[in-house]
Amino acid sequence: MNMVIEGLDGIGWKRRRDTADQPCQCGSWKLHWIKHSNCDWPSQCSNADCHRKPTKGVDVRWLSGSRPQIIPLCNHCSKKTDHFNLKDGVVTVLKHQYECS
Repeated sequence: MNMVIEGLDGIGWKRRRDTADQPCQCGSWKLHWIKHSNCDWPSQCSNADCHRKPTKGVDVRWLSGSRPQIIPLCNHCSKKTDHFNLKDGVVTVLKHQYECS
């Protein structure tokens, strides 16, 4: 289930460790996000405190227990190890999609 982030849903996200090398048949997590979000690649990073251009799709999890999601992040934010908040309107895409297997 894809989510559109609004309000409190954007608080408390964290990059999942050591998952960048997990394959997706879409070709990359960026292509996976584009394919399953039905959106254009955004012009800004999904991190609420960042205004850089996103460069990759990154595997994250909401601290309230959501399943793994892919979001667009810049190179800098894709390496964060602490919690961060997402901008309102960010579209998340489930990491595991039936169409990718």
